[in-house]
Amino acid sequence: MGLPTSPFEAIQVFGTVQRRLIYNQDIGGTEDRGWAHGPRQILTPNRKQYVSAVAINLPKAGNAYTEPPTIERPMRLQIVHNPYATCPLDKSLFADPEDEHYELVEGQWVNAVTKEPLLRS
Repeated sequence: MGLPTSPFEAIQVFGTVQRRLIYNQDIGGTEDRGWAHGPRQILTPNRKQYVSAVAINLPKAGNAYTEPPTIERPMRLQIVHNPYATCPLDKSLFADPEDEHYELVEGQWVNAVTKEPLLRS
């Protein structure tokens, strides 16, 4: 297992991401209930509210696995904000153009700047 490299992996601390389908006898098929967080939730409205965000530190260019460790490289962040945090992380603290911020809006994870959904239907 490697290091997380995407915000999709980071949001798993809110529970394993699952697609919810419910069988409906009346229509003889399934109803799509969308994405949801399932078991193994670490960050919830009642647990670990002191965690403001989860950040993944990644190189802006190149690959940390194949390049020599002696080469210093510029870094960027993918940040998933905890909607349950007692003290939310201020998005202006990490404002490099290549930094990405994700937040939970109306039950859906979106890019905080572009509002593009992280999980597509």
